[in-house]
Amino acid sequence: GRGDRHPDGMPHVIKLARKPKGVGLEVKNAACVATGMICHIEIQEGKDAMSSKEYLDAQTGQATATTLRVTKQWQGSGRVVLGDSWFASVSTAKRLMAVGLFFTGIVKTGYKYFPRDFLLNPSTWLGKVRGDSITLEHTYQSEGSECKVYAHGWNEPGRGKKQRKLFVSTCGTTDEGGKCKKKHFNIDPQTGEATNYFKLVRQSKMAERYFKGASAINVHNHLRQDGLGLENTYNVKDWIFRVFQSVSSLGMVLVITNSYLAYRAFTPKGNSCRATDFTEMLALQLISSGKAGT
Repeated sequence: GRGDRHPDGMPHVIKLARKPKGVGLEVKNAACVATGMICHIEIQEGKDAMSSKEYLDAQTGQATATTLRVTKQWQGSGRVVLGDSWFASVSTAKRLMAVGLFFTGIVKTGYKYFPRDFLLNPSTWLGKVRGDSITLEHTYQSEGSECKVYAHGWNEPGRGKKQRKLFVSTCGTTDEGGKCKKKHFNIDPQTGEATNYFKLVRQSKMAERYFKGASAINVHNHLRQDGLGLENTYNVKDWIFRVFQSVSSLGMVLVITNSYLAYRAFTPKGNSCRATDFTEMLALQLISSGKAGT
């Protein structure tokens, strides 16, 4: 990013090539897995500003502190927090357990105290087949109580040179869950046409629950940016109007997307409409005082 603040007052600008909108203001989100609705947003500021945020200290890194902040309203509820690789670490899992929350996350970079070398060592998986898993258990004391944290490896590296999937968790079961559908392609050597098919791969219930919930924020982002995409047609000159429009807690696009997801979650399966149709009906009702549409 570029500094703590810009001449126009924007807290922080960051460039991430992997993002659909690669340059802009970064936010960290918490979403409800059951409905897909965004429940909490934290705007990311510059390094100096973020270093003074709640929970950040010598023992707690930025990822763990951010996780604690965006889930603060649910502390003590016993809910399960699912975190991607930016949030996931043994530290995050333990700190959330201490405030009454469980955690499951996929580990790619936060390897401190995590048995990465063992779980990625090919010799560990001798005799194992695709879909098998290995789980290690660590017991520790927290405020006089005995707690457990698990390191879980799933033998499903995917395509290319991807590694096996690694998870850190304080809950769940390693019993076999539902089969995971993996998309593959066949290319006709004569015509060059590709046809797709699916392979079913075994997975544990721990991995199944993570992957079922992990896409909630991505689905919301797709509906908000690729579906409505007001930033593509509604030009602004001040960053604060863009944030208000798109992602702030009062932002109209976020509210519309949350409203659609709530409608879809509580409408009998097969009876809900598409997001574009929902937005059109909502717009007509707003401009006609609720008299148009049903």
